[in-house]
Amino acid sequence: MSRKSREDLPARQDPLPTRSGPPSEPAEGGGLPAAGVTPTTSVQHTRLHAGPLPDPQTLAQYEQVLPGAAARIFERFERQAEHRIALERVVILGENGRANWGLAAAVSIALAGFITAGFLGFTGHEMPSSVIGGATLASLTWAFIRGTSVRRSERIEKAKLQARE
Repeated sequence: MSRKSREDLPARQDPLPTRSGPPSEPAEGGGLPAAGVTPTTSVQHTRLHAGPLPDPQTLAQYEQVLPGAAARIFERFERQAEHRIALERVVILGENGRANWGLAAAVSIALAGFITAGFLGFTGHEMPSSVIGGATLASLTWAFIRGTSVRRSERIEKAKLQARE
């Protein structure tokens, strides 16, 4: 973040009153406080923290209010992380299982198509044999190309999401 010079900052809408003359005379629109009024100064502190856990100062404040609170927060965070990891494991195992079953089904269908085409060709039915064998080969080629393009687009989308973080 770059620092702005005074020229870059917007002009104040309400100009501060100016004093002219000796310090004992009140200026127009204000100056010296009225009798019985105490001038005050206001200071604002802003603290910004990002992350799954509170920053150390906040944890210390929780601990002062409720002893053991910091340990409970950490335990809850650890349980949540373990739960998330377990869910991710289930999702990954499920995806792998579906992929393996899909692969087994595709191999079975392709083998059935090629065996049928071979049998028809062997028995003298060249035209149906060619059509079934060609269709089987074309569908395998299409599935391979489609799978490759889908994986490529998923990798690109994942890279875009990681670049934003």
